[in-house]
Amino acid sequence: MPELPEVQTVVNEIKKQKLVGEKIKDVEILVPSLVAPLDTAAFAKALKGRKITDLSRRAKYIVAT
Repeated sequence: MPELPEVQTVVNEIKKQKLVGEKIKDVEILVPSLVAPLDTAAFAKALKGRKITDLSRRAKYIVAT
């Protein structure tokens, strides 16, 4: 499990790579329990084509909004 500073470093590096403003082309859910109780196929479909407006972290999770 990564430590908080490591997670923040990853967020900062992703922001440097200009991911913010890009569209989501494809979604692969590797851990379905993180999406539960939602239907994983419907969740993936809802994300495709959406634009990433910001990146942050919530505890040890990276959050793209």
